[in-house]
Amino acid sequence: MAKEASLACIKEWGRPAEDITHIVYVSSSEIRLPGGDLYLASQLGLKSDVSRVMLYFLGCYGGVTGLRVAKDIAENNPGSRVLLTTSETTILGFRPPNKARPYDLVGAALFGDGAAAVIIGANPVINKESPFFELNYAVQQFLPGTQNVIDGRLSEEGINFKLGRDLPQKIEDNIEEFCKKLMSKAGLTDEFNDLFWAVHPGGPAILNRLESTLKLNTGKLECSRRALMDYGNVSSNTIFYVMEYMREELREREGKNGDLPWRLGPALLLKAYFFAQNDDLGNDMFIPQLFTGVPVLSEAASYLAQTTSLLTRCFSDYSLEYSSRDSGNSITHAQELVTYSSGKTEEYLDDDFPSSSQSHSTFSEPSTSTSATAPPPIRDGITRTSLESPSQHTSAIVSSNHSGQNGISIFQGLIERARRTVRGSADDIGWMQRALWMPAVEDGTERFMEILDNIRHGLHKLSNSVVYLLVPGLFSNHGPLYFVNTKVRFSKMGLACHIAKIHSEASVEKNAREIKEYIEEIYWGSNKRVMLLGHSKGGIDAAAALSLYWSDLKDKVAGLALAQSPYGGSPIASDILREGQLGDYVNVRKLMEIIICKVIKGDLQALEDLTYERRKKFLMKHHLPRELPVVSFHTEAGTSPAVLATLSHVAHAELPLVGEPAKVPVVIPLGAAMAACAQLLQIRYGEKSDGLVTCRDAEVPGSIVVRPKRKLDHAWMVYSSLNDDPSEADASQVCEALLTLLLEVGQKKKHELAMKDE
Repeated sequence: MAKEASLACIKEWGRPAEDITHIVYVSSSEIRLPGGDLYLASQLGLKSDVSRVMLYFLGCYGGVTGLRVAKDIAENNPGSRVLLTTSETTILGFRPPNKARPYDLVGAALFGDGAAAVIIGANPVINKESPFFELNYAVQQFLPGTQNVIDGRLSEEGINFKLGRDLPQKIEDNIEEFCKKLMSKAGLTDEFNDLFWAVHPGGPAILNRLESTLKLNTGKLECSRRALMDYGNVSSNTIFYVMEYMREELREREGKNGDLPWRLGPALLLKAYFFAQNDDLGNDMFIPQLFTGVPVLSEAASYLAQTTSLLTRCFSDYSLEYSSRDSGNSITHAQELVTYSSGKTEEYLDDDFPSSSQSHSTFSEPSTSTSATAPPPIRDGITRTSLESPSQHTSAIVSSNHSGQNGISIFQGLIERARRTVRGSADDIGWMQRALWMPAVEDGTERFMEILDNIRHGLHKLSNSVVYLLVPGLFSNHGPLYFVNTKVRFSKMGLACHIAKIHSEASVEKNAREIKEYIEEIYWGSNKRVMLLGHSKGGIDAAAALSLYWSDLKDKVAGLALAQSPYGGSPIASDILREGQLGDYVNVRKLMEIIICKVIKGDLQALEDLTYERRKKFLMKHHLPRELPVVSFHTEAGTSPAVLATLSHVAHAELPLVGEPAKVPVVIPLGAAMAACAQLLQIRYGEKSDGLVTCRDAEVPGSIVVRPKRKLDHAWMVYSSLNDDPSEADASQVCEALLTLLLEVGQKKKHELAMKDE
């Protein structure tokens, strides 16, 4: 059944099964090793490295628990697609008629067999995936003293389930307050009839009590009643059958506020969804293996963490004065040396803590269903140090022995910061290649080298039917010769070429607005379309302008070339600005703020916008238009002794001499600095780079990528070197070749679109 439901789901999804990155399998009808997740993955022909999760024996709340697990996976793995499959059969719980146990017949009549499958992911691919349901927020509440209301256990007779007679009453007594709590979190009124309701139909009595208690209009629970009548209580599958009926109803009645699915679990666990959740991690989860590249450090860190955990447990029973509000349930929150978000507070008591993003869509259907989620928040995955219990979220005050307890928590914080500092950007570099929703790149290196060779032999093909706009990168205002050689070359060829006079240390969005205005002014003045070439952050600024203002610019832009741009993010910027590192103790962030804001008169956000966190968030919301021709170019810096001696010509200084003032070149050893940074990135992360941008982060999804073998650092593209090899192409020729290739890409794309229209 699980296989059939999964195949039907994948078929309706419309993408190949190989695109499934994770599988979550839920069943209360089997307990075996290896689990059903492995058998199902094999039968579906999924990749051998598909990540698997098996959820056994959760009963009726297994389906939505599987949704929660799948959602968490999707949130933390950009581009992932999670297949969630549930399958249940009553045969293991069947009992022959027995006068002593008449309720066995009730169970056999009420429960049924079935399977369901959904696919959950983030940022659905346009024209390929159609999200329907959106999962935004979750609230969970355990009712004390209800451990025996719902009881399931494995015995020599098979699996036995027992529902207490007071179950409907327990629900009636608690459901209204629970729903109000959820709706207040969502900012809604207490008018229950304004919502659609997708309720797990545990039985007719439960639905009747819910309907009467909340004074729901007739028909509000129709989907749940239909599922119960058509299939019975099919345990973990049932909520998906209800949602399938919800889908049919919502298609007919669009424009309502949303739906409110909730279900029951052992010990009467009420759980409902409206916004995204973020489960907290207890102290036992505090030892991730972050030093995998350095085994000695990994072993030492594990030892220190385990020692800290042991010391914490030794001291945890002493010197605690619990707050009077929650004397029965208490918890000590370890305090960091530098302020952290301290996990959960009383405001979120019993809640699934909301994540940093307020937008997560999940579309799901039973059997032949598909599901996905909207752009997920990209977290860094680092556990906050906390001594809190996984089930209690109240407060406590450390009154005595303060130095011992606080010293331990500081020690824990120090270890966590050391881990975070050493790990750095290892999990972020190259994230765009791992994101399945990102379009693939195409290698254009061979054609680029042909064009470059033609240019060096005097064959030029750049058209004067467009205007060329060069967009400089970070700190360009402090190097007057930035892009100057390229502009001079283009002018000699009779081509209209401009260098965008933007404040390069401003934020991406601010520069995007200025570039938009540049393009519009050039177009209105020349009646020619604009072709952009952005270097470093200039490529990011230019791409942002086209992403944000494409509706205004689509008829005015001929294409975009990005040279050595950290389109996916920069490990240098991320490592400098990442919070929670050892560098926080010397306040590296404040130091950078002084340099950028006070000395350079820029905006710290310019550097923040290049971090992986900011780039991921921006690209989740703003994509480059598919019809836009895009070329991306990246290089690898050399580290030879000759490179270390390279001097870059960044400006002129005028010296008053007898007769005429003499111009003296201002040179700085940029090559040596770039080589040192490139070596650092190679040693620390094993990544090739131009000294500032890794090669993988410079490849724009959907673009034609140029990967030259020649060793060139990040500054070479815009500042001439005093010892350039005359037998090699110079930077202005490389820029010309890139734009020529971009023209060809634009013509090819225009032809493809015309053929498609025909």
